[in-house]
Amino acid sequence: CLLLGTPGQYGLNSLAEILTGEASPSGRLSDTWCYKNLAAPAMWNFTPVAYENAKEMGVPDNGDTYQVYQEGIYIGYRYFETRYEDFIMGTGNAGDYQYKNTVAFPLGYGLSYTEFQWDNMSTHYDAAQDAFEISITVTNTGNRSGKEVVQIYGRSPYTDYDKEVSVEKAAVILCGYGKTKLLAPGESQELTVTFELTNLESYDPAKAAYVLEAGE
Repeated sequence: CLLLGTPGQYGLNSLAEILTGEASPSGRLSDTWCYKNLAAPAMWNFTPVAYENAKEMGVPDNGDTYQVYQEGIYIGYRYFETRYEDFIMGTGNAGDYQYKNTVAFPLGYGLSYTEFQWDNMSTHYDAAQDAFEISITVTNTGNRSGKEVVQIYGRSPYTDYDKEVSVEKAAVILCGYGKTKLLAPGESQELTVTFELTNLESYDPAKAAYVLEAGE
């Protein structure tokens, strides 16, 4: 299954190169694909609701409806991954949730004609930038040239205080990503992904501020 956006003048040339094996695909999905769209909580409120007294108040027809937003931060993968964790851990109100029957292709999914191996992961904190640098050695272990995508996800502790004041936190957060150059079979590259620590902050309604829990 190959997803091709607006091809432009030369896009179909690239499509032909991928289908014939001349080029190896390296794209990744930027959203979660489900078997049914109604699996996303936002879909249940995705309908215009009419103001009951719109006519009485003289509201024009093009402004007499409103949209309900109840899902908060739980959009896309943040919802599906969090509900999966709640189901596995027996927390929250996940119900009888089956991830494999809900999510067809997760965020960041993508295939290649070759295979890669990751080694030597290291982290460095840059105090001046308040950012983390994650370095990983990526090696093409297959017999075809290709590019690999490295995605960095973070997790924040979910404390008793968070529960008390209703801090919303997703199970995982995509903090950053990077793509290697075109690697020949057996070739390696050290890829560094940088992300600011603010990516892991959560909104605290009690303090009306974004906060960062202590963690590793």
